[in-house]
Amino acid sequence: MIGLLLLSTAGASMVFDRFVMKRSKITGLRVGEHKVEKGYLRIPFFFDTKFNRLKGATIEYTLRDAQFPTTVITGGRRTLEHSRAGSNCEYLDVATSKISTNGAWIVHVKIVHGDSFYNPLYRIFPWT
Repeated sequence: MIGLLLLSTAGASMVFDRFVMKRSKITGLRVGEHKVEKGYLRIPFFFDTKFNRLKGATIEYTLRDAQFPTTVITGGRRTLEHSRAGSNCEYLDVATSKISTNGAWIVHVKIVHGDSFYNPLYRIFPWT
């Protein structure tokens, strides 16, 4: 009986954290104007969050050539653990040797929250 009560309390707190508190909610994801520095294409992206340290939140991005859509550059997944509450700005760096300067490239940025020490629901059902 006590085990069932503890299990249901833990489950309710995980659901409350995920859907009511929205601790990992990231809003306002947008990409800024790129610039070229020291052999890298630097693409800024901006996002807003309510909490410090998005532990387990990762970013992944792709660049797709608009003229040849089968040409795709996939960036490595990295953490957003150092973000702070409020507005944040980080950069995606892509070596200019990987891309041609002619033509247009389409940037797709996705943030996935799939890990939490306190709430295993994020591991079971990753949130984008």
